[in-house]
Amino acid sequence: MHDNAPPPDPKPSPDPAPTAELHAIGLDALEAFREIDAEIVAHLTRRLRPKHIARGDVLLEQGAPARALYLVVSGRFEVTQAGRETPIAELGAGDPVGEIAFFGGGLRTATVRATRDSLVLRLKRADFERVSAEHPSLMHAIAAFLSRRLAATTERRSVPALRPARTIALIRAGATRLAPELAERLAAAMAAHGSVLLARREDLASLTRGLALESPEATAALNALEQRHDTVLYLADDEASPWSLKILRQADVVLMVGDAAAAASDADRTPNPLERAAMSMHRPANLRLVLRQATTGVAANTAFWLATREVALHHHVSLSSGESFARLARFLAGRAVGLVAAGGGAFCAAHIGLHRGLRGAGLRFDAYGGTSGGSAMAAAFALGVPAREIERRLLDIFVRRKAMRRWTWPRYALLDHQTLDDALRENYGSVDIRDLWAPYFAAAASLATGRLRILREGPLWEAIRASSAIPGLLPPFFARDGDVLVDGATIDNVPIRSMAELKSGPNAVLAFRAPPLPRTRIDYTDLPSRRRLLLSALLPGRSARLPGAPSARAVLMRALDIGRLDMASGVGPDDEVFMPPIPADMGALDWRRCHALIDEANRYAAQEAAARKRAGRPLFRVRGAPA
Repeated sequence: MHDNAPPPDPKPSPDPAPTAELHAIGLDALEAFREIDAEIVAHLTRRLRPKHIARGDVLLEQGAPARALYLVVSGRFEVTQAGRETPIAELGAGDPVGEIAFFGGGLRTATVRATRDSLVLRLKRADFERVSAEHPSLMHAIAAFLSRRLAATTERRSVPALRPARTIALIRAGATRLAPELAERLAAAMAAHGSVLLARREDLASLTRGLALESPEATAALNALEQRHDTVLYLADDEASPWSLKILRQADVVLMVGDAAAAASDADRTPNPLERAAMSMHRPANLRLVLRQATTGVAANTAFWLATREVALHHHVSLSSGESFARLARFLAGRAVGLVAAGGGAFCAAHIGLHRGLRGAGLRFDAYGGTSGGSAMAAAFALGVPAREIERRLLDIFVRRKAMRRWTWPRYALLDHQTLDDALRENYGSVDIRDLWAPYFAAAASLATGRLRILREGPLWEAIRASSAIPGLLPPFFARDGDVLVDGATIDNVPIRSMAELKSGPNAVLAFRAPPLPRTRIDYTDLPSRRRLLLSALLPGRSARLPGAPSARAVLMRALDIGRLDMASGVGPDDEVFMPPIPADMGALDWRRCHALIDEANRYAAQEAAARKRAGRPLFRVRGAPA
């Protein structure tokens, strides 16, 4: 249990011989061959040869000559290009691999690597050219296919999201055993999204029909389970046994399950050999940490578990909470529901009414994120703070304490930040973002890099403060790593793309159209000098002589609103945008009017939710979400 290195990854045996089972998927399934005479396709199909690709092996290398076309029988592949950090596509059973370069006679444009033990069918160029010489119509059909594919590629504006996890391996994290009951609860929750098979080592003989575990035929048998079930959950042994290592190579996603309540020391949380094997086989994007908690609510010490594990996401579950398993299942099925809250000063009070109205319509949210004031609202929702309590706190901070009206000597900013900081500490306490029951992020702008920075760890109040640091009005937030952070609205006021990078599934986007700054007909040369302003301050009776130009705060808040990224370009087809009416005479710092704004937003959300639910919109059709 305390070896310094993970067990070796055994390599499967050589390629299998052709069998009828391996040819169950034929060339007639490919778009390129759909308009070709069946006899010609049959000639080509007889020349297909099976090839076994072990997890981690490269099938195609970018820049290499295209000497063969491949068709995936079973397994999974990722497609990457030099210079891009993340995969550009994912391929599974029935997908062609390398057809463009093969038919076009060029070089491979990307690298294709197996993310699981896989089987493909290979068609060599020499065989294809021999058949095309005998049947000239073949090349005419292929040329038409290439033309259509080129046009489709040119029109494509974004890479489709990765598919939901089909095969999931559950392994224990740390020293505590993985409770079988937990796997059964997750399987029951996944059943809301389709048929589920929970496979254990004792099921091995029936799953592989008695074949050797490392044989290609056994791999094909395990991969074939996906044809009969929407999700296959593999339960690992406690040790790094052959069965455990095999299912790691079969898995799209690995869940490392730890018992947070039982772990009493660092040794209990240290990654075990099976975890280290998983981390050596899989990219962090395919790894999740699941922490079993004694009760729901804010967790504790999550940072200690994450310190030694690089994972894409972590989740908290409790055997006393069916909803915690339903949430995890929605993440795995690619149907997690997100809430994205835009920034906008006092207008953000509308988010309280929108959230209350949407929950009243049956929506439950699995992840939260926001910018500026929206980050504060999303954090309160993630903590489960009641709507009326959030409103009370807003009035306390911005009306009674006047947190955004305390002017100071303008050395670092126009406003004294201390009142706001104290209020954030008081209301959000010492909560670490990683201990929230649902994933959360705050969007800030980095002055060091000029890019959006997504904050998903550390003290919650600090993330909100960084995301809300309006340039000029409030001092920047200075992160521990030396970064200088300001209001995320300067880059992206509605961080839908950031939520899409966190998970798949529909989102409720809470935003608004701020009332336009009215046209002001003022002679620019009439703007007062410093001397005139000082006299006006000392002699209030003379203030009437000043022009009625907008204040510096009003101009800055409006500039942040119009300077944000285009929201519409980030909204996905399953997302729903909710934009309640804002009074035309309300300002972005007019906190005294938040009560009426909340009530109006609540009525708007209830009406909109009812209409969109009747229309069958995807956001209101997520399975596994409580009504």
